[in-house]
Amino acid sequence: MIEIRYQMREKDISALTQHQVKNTDSFKKGLRRHKVVLPLVLLAVALVSWTIYKDVVTAVMLAMVGIIWAIASPFYIRWGITGQVKKMYTKDMWQSMTGIHTLKATPSALVDISPTGESTTPWDEILRTERTRKYAFVFYELDVAQIVPLETLNEGNIDEFIDFVDGKIEEADKFAERRKKNKNK
Repeated sequence: MIEIRYQMREKDISALTQHQVKNTDSFKKGLRRHKVVLPLVLLAVALVSWTIYKDVVTAVMLAMVGIIWAIASPFYIRWGITGQVKKMYTKDMWQSMTGIHTLKATPSALVDISPTGESTTPWDEILRTERTRKYAFVFYELDVAQIVPLETLNEGNIDEFIDFVDGKIEEADKFAERRKKNKNK
């Protein structure tokens, strides 16, 4: 059995949504538009203002707004996503999700011990794990996952934990395949 313990904070709850949104084509296209296209348009208008109208003050202001927008837009977009996630939950739900969590990887299931109680998920109901620089995710469905903030990991080794969980998911998948083949015979 492998166990990890971590602190779930309010800011960590929107991490899954941000992680999933970052990997969508529409988000990448929108971010590119905010970081490149809009600032270039503003810089072009600034150049026209400066060269044709000889209005240096307006040209400098437009150029500054374009540069600031190129730098600040990813933060603004992330802030918007966080705000949308916050609206999805009541205050009581936020309180129940935050606090000390313990994940135990047992031979038969993944056990989550949180401030509100304990839940057990068999290995055949877990899809996969993913790890980023700041978080590890244990996916139960395509858009539902256990979020593990690496920054607040108090106890346990995340690499060993993920390796163990991945191994158990693979075992459960192989068992399900064998079972399906035996049923078809």
